[in-house]
Amino acid sequence: MRCRLLALMLAGCLALNACQPDLHFLPESFQSSSAEMTGDETGVSVVFSANAGIATMTFASNQEWTASFLNERAKEWCSIPFESGQRGSYTLKISVAPNDSYDERAASIILACKDLKRTVVVTQKQRDALLLSPGRVEMPQAGGRFTIEVKANVDYQMTIPNYSWLHGVDTKGLVTTTRTIAVDPNPDVEPRQGYVTVSSSLGSEEVVVYQAGEDPAIVLSTKEVDMPAAGGSFDVQLTSNLDVEIVSLPDGCDWVEEIQTKTLSTHTYYYAVAPNDGRAVRAMSLVFRNSKFGQSDTVHVRQAYLPILLSDAEVELPGREVSFAVKVDGVQPEEYNVTLSHRWLWMGEREVGEGFTLLWLRAQAHPDAAAREGFVSLERKGISRVDSVKVTQYGQMPGFSFSTALREVKAPAMEVEKGNAWILWGDGSFERYAAGLTHRYSDSGWHTVWVEGRPTAPFLLPTLEDGMKIDFSGLNVEEDEE
Repeated sequence: MRCRLLALMLAGCLALNACQPDLHFLPESFQSSSAEMTGDETGVSVVFSANAGIATMTFASNQEWTASFLNERAKEWCSIPFESGQRGSYTLKISVAPNDSYDERAASIILACKDLKRTVVVTQKQRDALLLSPGRVEMPQAGGRFTIEVKANVDYQMTIPNYSWLHGVDTKGLVTTTRTIAVDPNPDVEPRQGYVTVSSSLGSEEVVVYQAGEDPAIVLSTKEVDMPAAGGSFDVQLTSNLDVEIVSLPDGCDWVEEIQTKTLSTHTYYYAVAPNDGRAVRAMSLVFRNSKFGQSDTVHVRQAYLPILLSDAEVELPGREVSFAVKVDGVQPEEYNVTLSHRWLWMGEREVGEGFTLLWLRAQAHPDAAAREGFVSLERKGISRVDSVKVTQYGQMPGFSFSTALREVKAPAMEVEKGNAWILWGDGSFERYAAGLTHRYSDSGWHTVWVEGRPTAPFLLPTLEDGMKIDFSGLNVEEDEE
């Protein structure tokens, strides 16, 4: 009886042990060419690189079992072929996709047999990277500072080549992944380029530093030069950060010449200007340029002319003997040589005014009906140019006269043949007749007005005065008072 009871007790214990769950790994079964695997019967750690990989392991369970991910999101990159099974031995294959991120990731796979749990921890390393921001830096000519941000999960070293104008700056309060670079001003017109290199086991990355040059410029000390008629010299001072091309004078300009014997400064140009004996203002332009940068600046040179004749170059005279004046520049009459073309012209006195001289001439009465022409040639000492005045004298025409004691007198109201008539006021002045003319005398007394020209219709004399004399004999008609 006692033996039978002992046997029953032993069988009960065996049955009780047979119902106890058991799940364990077989360490000698761990296999992977793309992962490092460590562990024992109770747990496994699998560490993959950033590349895709597979790891296998064998486990044994004496009852039904399940496999699940502690975080379901891990299924996006980690997978297993089955999630449950009956009792027995199984080979678990774990597959991982490539890790393209720059962060490490992990997943936990829980194997459970009733209340017994075993864990497989899967770790996949991040993608090794060295990132620089920005990849290109553009700096102004004046220089300044910029920062480079380095994102890396590997050790790296920053190198700045031996540029005298580009150098690192030690700053406080910056994280180790940020570096400040100082850029000196660029004194040249040409832009320049440098590099900052960051190296690691993965290779090297470069930040290109591009710095603009100084703005090209050509600056002249003057833009306008006004020269007197007598000529002289002037200089142009040049300030430029460019090589200025040799300045050549415009074609055909023979009155401005560069004085190359003056070498006081390579940035100063000297020019001589010849006297202007022409009849007009002359001008030219000096262009300083740099073709490469399309830069230029211009000096405009103008030269006045030395006047001789200040009055009109043509004079018209009535047929009667009259005096007329030619106005010339200057107050030294002896500077002028006057040549007359005909004997019916002769020279009179020379009268000096304020800044000018009047050369008085006289024309004899013209006996013919047709007009005649003559010339007064003027030469001024030191000027090769000769000025001339054309003198046209019309033939004498019928006329009449009247006397007046008024200080201001009106011309007769009349019509004349072809509008050709003259009025001589009796004080040496004369002009072509026009309706409504008036004349004021500088002195008092009687003056005799001569009207040269035949009226074509009845005409009206100015106001009649006591003692006034009227002479119509020049019209070949009987004298008659209107």
